[in-house]
Amino acid sequence: MSGNNDKKEDKKDKKDKKDKKDKLVCKLNASGEPELSLNIDCVEDLIEHIKGKKRKLDLYRKILELKYNRYKKCHNFWSISTILLASFLTLIESCKLIFLDENNNDKIAHDFFDLSPIFLSTVITCSSSILKFKKYQEKMELFNNVIEKCVNMISKLKNKRELLELQTNCFNDELLENLLKSYNEEILTEYCIIYQESQKHIKNTDYDKYSRILNYSELHKHIVERERLLFYEKYKPTIDVNTMIKKSGKCAKNNMCCCC
Repeated sequence: MSGNNDKKEDKKDKKDKKDKKDKLVCKLNASGEPELSLNIDCVEDLIEHIKGKKRKLDLYRKILELKYNRYKKCHNFWSISTILLASFLTLIESCKLIFLDENNNDKIAHDFFDLSPIFLSTVITCSSSILKFKKYQEKMELFNNVIEKCVNMISKLKNKRELLELQTNCFNDELLENLLKSYNEEILTEYCIIYQESQKHIKNTDYDKYSRILNYSELHKHIVERERLLFYEKYKPTIDVNTMIKKSGKCAKNNMCCCC
């Protein structure tokens, strides 16, 4: 009896697989060529597909943001150093006119005021050359443009995913076909362009360099979120809402109040 039951279950599984394949059979278009038709059975696969692309773009965005911050720190360091050295050079030149005269025979003072401007001028020239050579500003602008494109594409993918998730409960053939058409014609093309641009600025070593930082960041984010949820589950409100509203009203009237 158990053998017959197993055979029946195998036949049933094969029949279910065949039914799914029949549902995914291509339909013929006007020219008689096969054309894929999306239905409710493959909406979940498309949702997972979109989630994967969104996850990749989010990773590229975070890596580019870390690189942008690193370049920004280097750019700020050399720029501020150049400004401070130039200001110090101006100060020395001004003091030279005040403290040195023909009657002053202090050799150390003469050597200091004669050599320090030469040294500072050399360092300023060197830092300015490094800024021009490294092209921090140009690279930061490129990173910023790609980051903005990634954010826009992530928003579009999220929008498509939410619309497709609604289709799992309220199936609409026409709306689903329009979603698939716009996804194939607009989203995928733009995604490929953004992917190509992001890979120009991300090296293989960047994954090794920033992956650990991103993993710790995601772990910390998850821990904080779980702690917040546990807090709200066990928290018992003991605050008078009317009292808090009165206090907030007083703070709104007093701009210098910092208790809210």
